[in-house]
Amino acid sequence: MAKNRSRRLRKKMHIDEFQELGFSVAWRFPEGTSEEQIDKTVDDFINDVIEPNKLAFDGSGYLGLGRADLYAGNR
Repeated sequence: MAKNRSRRLRKKMHIDEFQELGFSVAWRFPEGTSEEQIDKTVDDFINDVIEPNKLAFDGSGYLGLGRADLYAGNR
């Protein structure tokens, strides 16, 4: 049975008209993909999906450019 809640309480509980939905996106690019191509893919996603639907987007990335010995210069 649905409860009658005040607008303030619905907002605090993020329910009904204050409900927030989200989804995750993950990309894996082949080794050797240029940084420019990665930027274009993400920009296209924002322009074609996020902005037309008035969504918010937050993200980060890791390019995995390889590893280096931090102490090589100290040897």
